[in-house]
Amino acid sequence: MLKERLMDPINRRSLLKGSALAAPVFFLRGLRSSPLSRVFGNACAPTAPTNRKLVVFFLRGGCDGVNLAIPGPNLDSTYTATRGALALPFSGSGRAIALTGSNFFVHPSLLKLRTSFEAGRAAFLHRIGNATSDRSHFKEMQIYETGKPGTTLDLIREGWATRLALAFQNQPVIGGASFSKKLQQLFRATPTSFLMPNLKTVYGDVNGASRDLVFAIDSSGAPPPEISNLSNRWASHFGTTSTVDTVADTLVRGSGDKLFDVIGDLATNLPNPIIHDEAAFPVDPNNIPPQGTEMMANLESAMHVLKHTDCQVAGLELGGFDTHQNHYSGLPHEGAYANLLTIVSHAMYHADQWAISNDAGNEYLFLAITEFGRTIAPNSTAGLDHGVGSCFIAVGHGVKSGVYNGTNSTSKPKDFGQAWDPIASQVNDPTYPDALTPKSDFRVVFAEILEKHFNLPRVGAGVTVDSVLPGYGGTIGTTPFDSLLDFLV
Repeated sequence: MLKERLMDPINRRSLLKGSALAAPVFFLRGLRSSPLSRVFGNACAPTAPTNRKLVVFFLRGGCDGVNLAIPGPNLDSTYTATRGALALPFSGSGRAIALTGSNFFVHPSLLKLRTSFEAGRAAFLHRIGNATSDRSHFKEMQIYETGKPGTTLDLIREGWATRLALAFQNQPVIGGASFSKKLQQLFRATPTSFLMPNLKTVYGDVNGASRDLVFAIDSSGAPPPEISNLSNRWASHFGTTSTVDTVADTLVRGSGDKLFDVIGDLATNLPNPIIHDEAAFPVDPNNIPPQGTEMMANLESAMHVLKHTDCQVAGLELGGFDTHQNHYSGLPHEGAYANLLTIVSHAMYHADQWAISNDAGNEYLFLAITEFGRTIAPNSTAGLDHGVGSCFIAVGHGVKSGVYNGTNSTSKPKDFGQAWDPIASQVNDPTYPDALTPKSDFRVVFAEILEKHFNLPRVGAGVTVDSVLPGYGGTIGTTPFDSLLDFLV
């Protein structure tokens, strides 16, 4: 139901360390509401194909890229000594997992994504970053989600996924949806996004029968009473003056038509109820850490919305990557970071497998991103501080399996892109001290998806790469840093 209070202050650390178990929050001019998904629609001439889907996983807090895709001894002889206690071994218990056809290894928690890699459906996009990063969480998240770097005065509000929605051919009721504990900036619209009732997972005992997804819309398609009573709830806070009535009326009617279109679209097209599929989206604690349960619930909801409606972009998030302390526990392959990577691997692998088996009519691309990486050398508290470059993960349709920005004279068939620099030399880089030096602008990844997955032109009239990523279309290809990686075919 809608919360009967104004937006609470956000605690920086709790937001970055919190998991997806927190209730989703929708932000609308300071009003806070409870478990709701956020959606936006479309109002522009379309160009993008209707059967292409994109799911973005935002790994919040700054995910370490060095121990995600690890340079092997043939590529970087300095890794083990420079990483110290955090270095993963290449043999024995807890060892890094070799990628066939590459000089790279992956963290043992990414075993399922290694399977996707071997099947030709996963790519690790290394040394991705913002050249002007100041290593500030919220600023960098805003930059990555809006697609426009710069100083604080240069930052914009609207997310690049919102602008992408303008390109969809069929002008869908639901252009995109954020399945998360708060509205992701990626989906923020100007002047506002629209809200819709969420699909909430109710889990019983792991071995019990109460495993349904409860569809939060009456079978008749009628709006929930919380929406009908918004004016009364608003007035209960601020009185019943004409000004308050006007504000409440604007809140309800300003997006009311779109909201009810969304409700109708979901009520008409989604199965009701949606039965949880444990085989497709497993949440058994033997398969996934407890904090991954809500991620899988959100993912299952997202995949049903993507399949059964014209929604083409969905966003999920996982917090907790801000590992200043206790990045590992006991051994480098154990602890908080390892558990988080298990969730990422589990979610991306099973989403891709579900799409292959259950929705052959659409072509899905799954992308994991983060606002920056971590420092190369560990600190004194078994952790890593804020870095710059990190490693994105792409899985699904059209992906050319490989590791990008990790080549040298011994490169193998699945090593692509720019040369790898020994991490010991990157520790003393004067521009990015003690950080993985970025080799490719983060917008290069988004631009390639826009161009190859959604068939948008780089520049020109209408919706283009340049309009979705403001001012960047003409920059692509002008320098190695701004050149496409070619991870999509």
